[in-house]
Formats: sequence, structure tokens, C-alpha cells
Amino acid sequence: MTEFLQELWGFKPENLNILIWQKKGKKSYWFTDIDKIVNYLEKNKDQSDIYMGVGLSPKDYGLKNRCPANEIAGITGFWADIDIQDGVHKKKNLPASIEEAKSLFPEEPTCVIHSGHGIQAWWLFREPWIFDSEDERLKAQAMCEAWHKQILGRAEAHNWTVDATFDLSRILRIPGTKNLKNKDDVRDVKLIASNWTLRYEPDDLVPSVVVEKGKKENIKTDRIVLRPDAAPPTEKWEALMSAEPKFKRSWNHDRKDLSDQSPSSYDFSLASIAFQAEWTDQEIVDLLIAHRRKHKSDLKLRHDYYKRTLEKLKLEKKQRDELTEVLEIHNQRTADLTREELKKQVVILETVNSDLKPGSQELLDKIEKILGVKIVKLQKFLSEPPSYRLQTPTTNINIETAGDIISQTKFRVKIADATGIVIEPFNRKDWPKIAQLLLNACEEVSVGEESTDEGYIRGILRSYLDGNSDFVELKNIEDYSEVIGNQSFPFSFQGNIYLSLSDLRKYIRIMTGDNLTIKHLGKLLRIGNWENCIMNVNIDGKKTSRSLFKHKK
Repeated sequence: MTEFLQELWGFKPENLNILIWQKKGKKSYWFTDIDKIVNYLEKNKDQSDIYMGVGLSPKDYGLKNRCPANEIAGITGFWADIDIQDGVHKKKNLPASIEEAKSLFPEEPTCVIHSGHGIQAWWLFREPWIFDSEDERLKAQAMCEAWHKQILGRAEAHNWTVDATFDLSRILRIPGTKNLKNKDDVRDVKLIASNWTLRYEPDDLVPSVVVEKGKKENIKTDRIVLRPDAAPPTEKWEALMSAEPKFKRSWNHDRKDLSDQSPSSYDFSLASIAFQAEWTDQEIVDLLIAHRRKHKSDLKLRHDYYKRTLEKLKLEKKQRDELTEVLEIHNQRTADLTREELKKQVVILETVNSDLKPGSQELLDKIEKILGVKIVKLQKFLSEPPSYRLQTPTTNINIETAGDIISQTKFRVKIADATGIVIEPFNRKDWPKIAQLLLNACEEVSVGEESTDEGYIRGILRSYLDGNSDFVELKNIEDYSEVIGNQSFPFSFQGNIYLSLSDLRKYIRIMTGDNLTIKHLGKLLRIGNWENCIMNVNIDGKKTSRSLFKHKK
């Protein structure tokens, strides 16, 4: 109950009223606060049939009055109220079940309510539609009626009756209350389906409604009509059947070239050809329904299916038009681009085949002609792994690895980020040559032993062992448990120094802040000529083994 009311009215303006109408005594109660509505319903839901107005009211109209339709201030969605076959209804030509009643929905609703002897549904808007003028209120009324006529049209196809409930002053039941229509068979009014994230714009449900000023009955809509007996326009259909072989084969499900032989695949094939022949949306939909009926497939009398098909056709046309425009612009520039490309090709070949010295100004000048970017200096720092720096007149660009040079995309992004210059893309076959030239142009810069893996681990071990220069020397392996348990690492045994990866890793983290993985640290020790070994020992009287690293003293 609370959730439903919150989703329906939670975003309304605070000054507008919600009507709660009690059948017993025909009393109207007006609320601006949802919590107060819930309190009222909890106290009275078992005493009387209770309803709620579908429209927001500008004021409190008193205990015996309801807000007239021409004064409703806003709505939060479209609605439907459909009776089903039940003893309380005099009419017999009604849907026999909840599922049959739901089949009349033109779109998936935000929520569905079992009213006791039928269903009510809401298609909520993304935000409340508050009317700014009389014309806007008339438009809303017209759209409500157009929406209702869609449901009526679907019901007429089954010879079912649906009551007119499109007026803005309509009242509907509230989930969590009781339906007391039959005193001997009281029914719960309950929410049976909801998807509160499913919201619509009014025009999504009833587009292009036009209301002439002062004539609320004059309603037009371009909404597609779905009829189970739909048929395509005869002359247009016959023209395509005779002139377009693919259309005929698609109509007869005789397309060996289609990997997907589903009805939907044939639908789209037929729709594409009809769309190119400039059929209207309604004609295309009628064609697809007739096609499905011919092959005894599900008619899919749901607007969402046909809407998606039409939208996909229009999107593909838009993309084709945009591509055509791009190609025309490209063709206009091709001659100039080709001449520029040829010039660059000549420079690349000349430079690749030359013996220019790495780091020389002449080589850098050649690269500038190729890239269109002034390069003052290219440096390769001899760390592990090597890193690079490209110096322009205005900035320095750090390049982490050779991969950022070998990859044309990454290199162009780095240049654009630093200089604001976008390098024209090169043919994929040419870029490896350019990358090689860039690497050849690098001036090598030494960064010291510490920047290499070997230099790093040697420095760490020197500090680690110097700080533990008084480490214990084991006389025999039986001393391991007692000595190592008290002294920890490192220790010496039979002319070797032993250390533990976990102990060294802890030391590095404390002293340098480097959080090396065990795997990486083991790799560094091997680079430093330390050897991994397994030592079998007794600890607390139990035989076990320890994985250690050792090195000759």
C-alpha cells in the first residue's frame, strides 16, 4: 500500500491534493501527505470500499464533493480498468481471465492491481504532468481518451466490452484495501505485478495528439493500430512480389541465404524491403502481422515488438545517410590526402634507408616531417624495463615502455594529450617503420645500478645483511628449531647464508615501502644469484620442510 502510493504520488507538488473517496456515506477526504493516507486506510479499509482519484486536485473540495474533470491540476500516468467474467458483473462479453485482460495492454504497465473482480493498471510517467494551462489539461484529457481507445480497439477484436474510464475525475481502487461488492465474498485488492523503474513520457504512449482549441472531442493520433486481421496494401504488396525476388522469397520463407530462419528474421527482411519502397509505418506493421498469420506464428500484437522493428529500420537508414555523407566528404579530400601520403612515404623510405646517427638533429628533422610534430630530443633511460622521454619545444612527454611507441594509437594519444596536436593516422604497414625510426633516434641515458633489477636486489641485500651481521651460525641441522625459533633469519650453515622470503619481504616493506609479491621477490633473488632450496628440519618434535634461499658466504 505505502509503496504503491509513494511511487504514484511521491513526486507531486506539496500543495496539490489527493482524493480518497469512501463509498459508505459517499464521503471525500483530501490529503497532501502520503503517511496520513496510509493511516486513514489502515483504520477504514475493512469498513467500506475505498477509492482514489486518478488526478491531483488544486484544493480541498469538502466532504461531499469531488474535483470536477475540468479542474484537475495534473496526473502521474495513464490507467486502465478492465472487468473480467465474474458473478458480480451483469455483462457476459468480458475477458475470461486475468491473462486475457492483460493481453489488451498496448504497452507493459508499471504496475497491475487485482481489483477483486478485474484488473487495474498504471503506466506511470517519469515525472508528474502538472497542467500549466487549460489547453494543456485538454491535451491530457485527449491523450487519456486516445490511450483508452487503443485498449477498446484491442477488446473489440475479441468482442469484449471495456467500460469508458478515461476521464480525469475517475476514481480507482487502492491495493491493500477490500472489495466489498459481494458481502458474501469479500476480495482483497492487491498489487500483482510491478516494475517501478519502468516509466514513460506521455508521448511515448500516445504520440502526436492534436486538440483544437475548445474542441476536446477532436482527437487525432498517429499511434500504430495492431489488428489480428491486418493486411498489407494490395497494390504495393503485388508490386513487390513481382518486382523484388527477395521480398517474394521472404514472404514464402524461402531464403536459404538467411542464417536465422526465425519468423522475426523474416519479419525484418520484409520490413526492410517495404521500408526502402517507402511504405508507411502502419502498412509495414500490417504486412508483418499478415506474414505471421500466413505462417501460423505468434502475431505479437504488442506495440513494443513492432516499435523496435520500425526504430531499427529508421536507425539503419540514418546510419546509412550519415555514412554516405562521410564518404562524400572523404572522396572530396582523397586527392589531397593521397598526395600528402605519397610525400610521407618518400620521407619514410629515405630515412629508413639512411645511415643517420641516433639522436642526431638530422634524424629528428626527418621524423618531424613524417609526424608533423617538432621533436627536440628523444631519450631512452636504461632502467629495467627501459623508459623513454620525448622532448618538444613546449613540454616533455614521458613514455613508460616501448609498447607505447610500437602502438600507433597509444603514441598518438600521448602526443595529443601533451601538445594538443593530433597526428594523422598512418597505414598499419608503415607504422612499424616509423616506430623503429623513433627507437633509433633515442639517446641512451644511464640511470645507475639501482634502477636495474639486479642493482635493486643487491642494494637491498647489502642493507639487510649488514643490519643482521651478527646472525647465528648453525652447527647442525638439529639446532634449527631452537635457534631459528629464537633468532629468526638470516642464519649460516655449512658455508652458506640462508634467508626467508617472508622475512626479507617484511624488511623491504618497512625500510622502503615497496610491497613486493613473493613471486617477484623470488625472481629478484635468482637474478642476484641466490638459490632456492628445501631444508628438512624438526620443529617441536615434528618433521617438516622449509623453503629458503641460500648464497655462498
